[in-house]
Amino acid sequence: MSNMPLLAGMVAAVIVVGIILLVILSRAQPKARLNQDWYAERWRAVEQQLEDGRSGQILAVVNADKLLDHAMQAKHFRGKTMGERLKNHPTAFADINAIWRAHKLRNRIAHEQSQAYEAECRSAVATLRQGLKDLGALR
Repeated sequence: MSNMPLLAGMVAAVIVVGIILLVILSRAQPKARLNQDWYAERWRAVEQQLEDGRSGQILAVVNADKLLDHAMQAKHFRGKTMGERLKNHPTAFADINAIWRAHKLRNRIAHEQSQAYEAECRSAVATLRQGLKDLGALR
């Protein structure tokens, strides 16, 4: 009696386990460390914009969103766009739904020239700040 079927079964099992491990590891959250001083300096500019009236508030939302996307890219999140990166790494954030709302406001501002209200802008900026904290970009 040949051991060939047993050997083939063992090789197949090892390959399946290897593939499963690769999938699990590829979905793990990237652990890249971010330069908090660099992000804090840029965040101060966002906070200043938030206080500069309506146009400043809109810029604050856009720049806060851009800063969060930068942090996600620096942490090697998979995806070609920020939306794809958010979809691929939803557990990186304490409140992914709030992050999505803030990002959608940014998209509305950038693409539709729509009105954004002060409270809405402030809320989005606060949410994006929390997102940067979740990623370790801000303290």
